[in-house]
Amino acid sequence: MSSNDPNPEFVRLVRSALAYLYDHAHMQNHALVSILDLDTKGDRVTRSQELRRILLDCIEAIGPDNVGAGQSETARAYAILTYRYIDGLSMEEITEKLALSQRQTYREHRRGVKAVASLLWDFKQANAKDSPPSPTVAGNRLEAAQIEIERFQHTINAELLQLQPILKDVLALLALRSQQTGIQINLLSPDTWPLLIVDRVMMRQALLNLLSYALDVAHRNLAVSVTHKQDEIQIEVYELEEPGQLKPDALTTRKREGVSLTVTKSLIEAQGGRFDFGEQAGRWRARIGIPPPDRPTVLVIDDNADILALIRRYMAGHNVSVIGTTDGAKAPQMAAELQPRVITLDVMMPSQDGWEILQQLKTAPDTQHIPVIICSILDEPQLAQSIGASGYITKPVDQIELLETLQQHLGALQPGA
Repeated sequence: MSSNDPNPEFVRLVRSALAYLYDHAHMQNHALVSILDLDTKGDRVTRSQELRRILLDCIEAIGPDNVGAGQSETARAYAILTYRYIDGLSMEEITEKLALSQRQTYREHRRGVKAVASLLWDFKQANAKDSPPSPTVAGNRLEAAQIEIERFQHTINAELLQLQPILKDVLALLALRSQQTGIQINLLSPDTWPLLIVDRVMMRQALLNLLSYALDVAHRNLAVSVTHKQDEIQIEVYELEEPGQLKPDALTTRKREGVSLTVTKSLIEAQGGRFDFGEQAGRWRARIGIPPPDRPTVLVIDDNADILALIRRYMAGHNVSVIGTTDGAKAPQMAAELQPRVITLDVMMPSQDGWEILQQLKTAPDTQHIPVIICSILDEPQLAQSIGASGYITKPVDQIELLETLQQHLGALQPGA
């Protein structure tokens, strides 16, 4: 790879930015804003708009009008990027539209992303304040962790779960580390263990990171308590007040190099929760807050994980839980178990199309009462209504249209806690 070529981590960042092209909240905080030195220009909204403009300009720069119509591979890559990130089509829809094999579609997609990244890399180099250019984009562990978290968030599979077995599994994994540090972790059982609507893998990883960090920084034995409050379920980790149990290094500064708490915070917030930590009266404490399962729920059924992430971000400021699945076959069962207040449904999905799923939802006694909003690139509102849909949203998804449509079934959307 030439020194002038973008490194793999930069290409990955460009891919993630393209996936959130019209998500203002995500774009204004994206790592590329800082890397491209856009954070010195205007407010956050302006930075988001500037990053989007630069990305769109790079896509247009690889179009046939700019590189010559004879370069068919570049033209295909341009078409795929346009269909994917501007028109909102899934990779399966693009494959069918361009009459390509799935392997070829993904190969040309990678080629297009790499071409955009190369142009953006040149932009970065040309606007660099210092010479020579800075080293690897993900040159520190924090940036690398953020990249991995962005990839992880695209695969959220939330379901109704018991918290107790997740916590016990994490504590079992940390048993040896607990012995090595000399710090015990005491699990305080509540009167009733609450149910959570979370991604099991993400929740487990967040707790594992948090407790592993706590074992290293704690001076006393730790307690883990679970409290079911009205607006959230709280998981607290804190040092017990045991003066005789201080570690020999108790007077040392509480500090550990690493990204565990950053990862924990990101994984919890991706599921609609909150995370904070600090010291109270000289004792270290951390708190996770997760929305209770009785919070109004929106079930998103779409094979495009980017749409799930987008709708979740659009709804982040409201007292609503967004649960998503990319597996249409599982959707009717999920709807029956979760009993969401409203469902959004894509109609162009592999294996089982949305029209079939809509029919199943509207004929099953457990789900026929749940409003279903079709969310599709197609324009078939009359067909959707005839099958039983309660509304229709066309892609690309507009935040205002989405909120107005959901309010018809959720009532006035309240700010989240």
